[in-house]
Parts: sequence; structure tokens; C-alpha cells
Amino acid sequence: MKRAINITLDDATYRMAKQIPNFSEWVRNQLRSQRNKLTRTDRYCKHCDTTQHGINKYCVNRVCSEYLMCELEVL
Repeated sequence: MKRAINITLDDATYRMAKQIPNFSEWVRNQLRSQRNKLTRTDRYCKHCDTTQHGINKYCVNRVCSEYLMCELEVL
């Protein structure tokens, strides 16, 4: 699904944006790049004995007795 969002540029950034062939695509790529820079670490849940990789601080295993309540240990 595509969604629109408006941004406000000053004169200098407007001129820069006009030089980029597909500015919307460039913005999307920049946002994805920032998302990918988030620190992803391996974490362990002692309640369900699982190792989870990602940015979550709490257990996201839906069958865990402490789902979304216990804080994961960083490995």
C-alpha cells in the first residue's frame, strides 16, 4: 500500500531534491537505510529457552509463559 506524506524544504534543499531523478525513491531508501542501522543483537529468554535476534527487549515468542513481559538477556 502506498501512502503519501508531505515534507517542507527550504530553498537550498529544494534545489538539491530537484536534482535527484526520483526523489521519493531516494527518501524511501534513506529511511530504509536508517532502519537497517538499528542495533540487532542476540538475546535469550530463560523462560522459553529461545534465542531471539532483533531489537526487541522483551520475549516475542507467543508460546512463552512470559510473552512480552520478561526482559531478555543479551548474549
